[in-house]
Amino acid sequence: MREIVIAQECLEFIDAQNERVRNKFFQLIEVIGEVKVVHSHFIKKLQNTQFYELRIKAGNGIRIIIFATD
Repeated sequence: MREIVIAQECLEFIDAQNERVRNKFFQLIEVIGEVKVVHSHFIKKLQNTQFYELRIKAGNGIRIIIFATD
C-alpha cells in the first residue's frame, strides 16, 4: 500500500537499540506499509507541521520523526 524509505541514519540508530526496540520498530514499519489508517498509539501528527511522530513503546519510549509525501 505505501512505499517506505528509511534513512541510513535512522537504521543505524535502530541497529544500536536492543532487540525488543528493533523488533517493535520493524513491526510498526510493516503496519504503516499495510494499514490505511494507523492508530494514534503508533503515529501521532505533530501540530502545525507536516511531520508525524512514530512512537516505539519499548524500553525508554523512542520517538522517530516521519513524514508522508502523498
